[in-house]
Amino acid sequence: MTTNLSNIIDSSGRLDEYDASQVLKSIGEALSYCHFKQLIHRDVKPDIILISGDSVKLEDFGVSTFEQGRTICGTEGYMTPEIITDQMYSYQVDSYALGVIVHQILTTTMPFNDEKDGGKSKKWKFETNESFNEDIMEVLSELLEAKPRRRWTMKQVLESTWIKKEEEKLITIQSYGAA
Repeated sequence: MTTNLSNIIDSSGRLDEYDASQVLKSIGEALSYCHFKQLIHRDVKPDIILISGDSVKLEDFGVSTFEQGRTICGTEGYMTPEIITDQMYSYQVDSYALGVIVHQILTTTMPFNDEKDGGKSKKWKFETNESFNEDIMEVLSELLEAKPRRRWTMKQVLESTWIKKEEEKLITIQSYGAA
């Protein structure tokens, strides 16, 4: 049965680190391909990430573009500082949205949700009370970087220590016949 990531978060709560890393890797690969083809998605969010068994797919390219943008588009909570402040933007908007999603699937909360003002203002500096391991914290900090030029690319995401360690764990388990 196919469902979207938003439904999984609503029904099951947070994902464990391995499952979260697999979502990150799958969407990172999809976005890496889009960026290679010079396509910026601009509206990456859990509602458009479809999961069926081990298959993870990204859909809804309705607001995507083949060039740098300045159009304010996307979904509140997943939009970058550069979109909200009406600046030119590029592929890094997809990286930022992926960082928001990773935080959301690990905690079931948004990284910049300020309850005092209904989330209307953002500090644009990622801080958390969650006790993530340093590999996850590195990925989140680099994807949620306020400055687009410093934000990780999909290549950097896919080469991250977190992704590599989770892949190594799976290979080790499979080589011992436990999977």
